[in-house]
Amino acid sequence: MPWVGEKDPYKVWLSEVIMQQTKVEQGLQYYEKFIKTYPNVESMASADEGEVMTLWEGLGYYSRARNMHHTATVVANEHKGVFPDSPDGLARLKGIGPYTARAIASFAFDQPYAVTDGNVYRILSRVFGMETFIDSTKGKKEFQEVADQLIDKKNAAIYNQAMMDFGSLVCSPKNPDCKSCPFVEYCLAFRMGKVDSLPMKSKKLVKQHRNLHFLVLREEKKVVIEKRIEKDIWKHLYQFPVIEDDRLMSWKELLEGGKIPFHDLKPKGKVIESKTMKQQLTHRVINARFFIVDVNDISQFCRDNEQMVDMSSLDSYPFPEVIRRFLKEFIYF
Repeated sequence: MPWVGEKDPYKVWLSEVIMQQTKVEQGLQYYEKFIKTYPNVESMASADEGEVMTLWEGLGYYSRARNMHHTATVVANEHKGVFPDSPDGLARLKGIGPYTARAIASFAFDQPYAVTDGNVYRILSRVFGMETFIDSTKGKKEFQEVADQLIDKKNAAIYNQAMMDFGSLVCSPKNPDCKSCPFVEYCLAFRMGKVDSLPMKSKKLVKQHRNLHFLVLREEKKVVIEKRIEKDIWKHLYQFPVIEDDRLMSWKELLEGGKIPFHDLKPKGKVIESKTMKQQLTHRVINARFFIVDVNDISQFCRDNEQMVDMSSLDSYPFPEVIRRFLKEFIYF
């Protein structure tokens, strides 16, 4: 991974933000794209937020991209391009929480702060038999205290990276390589037969299903899109006018149920209905259907926050993954 051993605070920060809630294979591609497009904090700060969001498209948790652009502008303009070197100073920047602040301070500035990610939680819980819930306030405090006691203050960056690598390669979530583990003789989880049950979480994730019906209103080579501005999923991304319901419906069911928000909508020809497309989010499953509707005068269907655009310009707007997949599959319909 190109960020391992990196000392440039900008690159360390960028890698930490991208790798939150992201698998390495996917995150690596985005890291390389961002470094190529924005080689330093000043170049990202001078970019339009929409450009950053478009480059981020597909990674999810889009608030990370918005916060990242905001922090870049603050560092470039208010800190003269220099990142703070302490966790307290870093944590004052938008989108940088306690873990990320400690990680940047350790990896970029070799400050003696222990980082506690999922790999570290797993090692500590197993070796020391810690059964406190890692997603609780008490648990986070306890694990941080143990990690702080173990940190090699003279080689903090190397130590923290070693812990992460060990958790990823040896003390892995499933099928850990206990036979090769140098701590197996005094690993309490191994002794008690609890390797598979540690670490412990208090909350079981139950995903909410959301059913979205997108109206792709088309007049020749123009379509209507809107920007999501509410405090919800995909904030600041674009979409087609949408109808959300407790179940997925066909075009006929939408009409008969009075769900169509446009009273004067008279399709020109047959409405094309897509198959159901899904997008998995951390806390939600998105079930989406798209209805391509040809109309005579598209301008009358532009409500507040909606705009009429050429299909050829759709690549320049940031869309959620499920809409981008629709666009690729239908090749601009």
